[in-house]
Amino acid sequence: MSAKTKPAPTSKKKLPTALVENARKARKLAAARAHTRALAALERFRSARDAASMAWWQMGFALQELADPAVLAALGRTELAELCARDLDINEATARRMLSVMKRVTSDLAAEVTLHRAEALIELADATPEDDTPDELLDATLTLPVTRGTLVVRSASTEALHDAAKEYREHQRAQGDAQGRGLTTKPTDRKLLRALEAAAKGDPGLASARFKLVASRDPDGAWLEVRVRAKDAAALAKVARAARKASLDD
Repeated sequence: MSAKTKPAPTSKKKLPTALVENARKARKLAAARAHTRALAALERFRSARDAASMAWWQMGFALQELADPAVLAALGRTELAELCARDLDINEATARRMLSVMKRVTSDLAAEVTLHRAEALIELADATPEDDTPDELLDATLTLPVTRGTLVVRSASTEALHDAAKEYREHQRAQGDAQGRGLTTKPTDRKLLRALEAAAKGDPGLASARFKLVASRDPDGAWLEVRVRAKDAAALAKVARAARKASLDD
C-alpha cells in the first residue's frame, strides 16, 4: 500500500504595499465624497423644508386680507371655504388655523417659527398660570409644575411644548384651578372680546392689534388688555364703538 503524500503548503503572497495604500486611499476618498454628498443633501432638504414651513405666515398675512368680506366679494366669492377650494388650493381648516394663530402672535414671531410651533406656543401660553404671551415664552425658561423639570422653550422640541402645556393643565385641574388662576371670565366678557376682535379685523390700522381677557376676582369682572402699535392708536375709536354696542346688546 503506497503512502499518501500531503500537498505542499501554499504560501500567501502579500499584496504590494503600494497597492494596499492605494486601496486605503480610495476607500477614504469614497467615504469623504459620500459624506460631502450627505451634508449637501441634508442642507437641500432642510432648506426646502424650512422654506415650505416658514412660508405659512406670509400666507397668513394674505389670508387676513382675503378673508375680508369686501375682498371676497371683489373676487366673486361668498365665503372663505369657496375661496380656499377655487383659488387657494388649501382646505378651509388649514386657512382658519393660520388665521387663528395670526391673531395671537406678532409678525416677528410668526416669521421665526413654523405654524405647528406657533400653535404649541399658544397652547403653552394658555396653560401657564402667568399672563404669558407666545412671544414672551419663546425665550423663557420654565420650571414644570409636576416633574420640576426645566424647559428651555427656544431649544425644546414642539412635542415637548405640547407635553409641557398638558402638564400645566393637569396640575391646574388637580388643584381645582382649571382656569390657571382659579378665576373665570363671564359670557358677557367673552362676547365683548369677540366684538372687539371682529371690529379690529375689519380695520387695516388694527391688523396687528391684540386683545386679551384677564380673569379677575374683582366684582366688576375681567380686565381687558389691548396691545396696539402707537401709530395706530387713533383707530381704537372704532373698537370703542364696537365695545359700546356689545354692552348695549346685553
